[in-house]
Amino acid sequence: MATRWANPIRPALPATESPYNPTRPHPNIKLQYAHALPNAPGLHLVSLLVTFPPNASTPPHRHPAFVAVNVIKGWVFNGMNDEPIKVFGPVESFHEGLGCRHRVSDNASETEEAVIIATMVVESKIFEDGGVEGLVLVDEEWKGIGGVVEGKGGEKVEWLEILGDDGVHNVSEK
Repeated sequence: MATRWANPIRPALPATESPYNPTRPHPNIKLQYAHALPNAPGLHLVSLLVTFPPNASTPPHRHPAFVAVNVIKGWVFNGMNDEPIKVFGPVESFHEGLGCRHRVSDNASETEEAVIIATMVVESKIFEDGGVEGLVLVDEEWKGIGGVVEGKGGEKVEWLEILGDDGVHNVSEK
């Protein structure tokens, strides 16, 4: 008997790791919730729904937070720090330590979307000052590349520059 989570076809890992391609589609990011943690003053729990259109990819980046990721739909390639690329599918999860570098974060399919929920524990000031956009620190060489972010009030902006290592927050609406 198949379950709604069954997806028997795990994509093969790429034979070689290709460099990031900024012409590929970018994921859409929607804030699910953000709550101050009363038992951990100065910290927020933030949840993001990230939808990767077919063939979508993110530029290499970091998060200023501990991140736990659950794959809800589809398959994603994930390459962190110097670790080999891994593939994760429905109901699978992974986590990232503070400042871990995501060199590969891609939809593994060219025809189907992938959806993840990223839950972060982040310093309240980082979230309050930078919003959702401040949770993705794009590598310097790829600043200016991004996707659609939906903020607290449901407003949608295309993030063109994300909070960088220099702490500058500059989100341009398109």
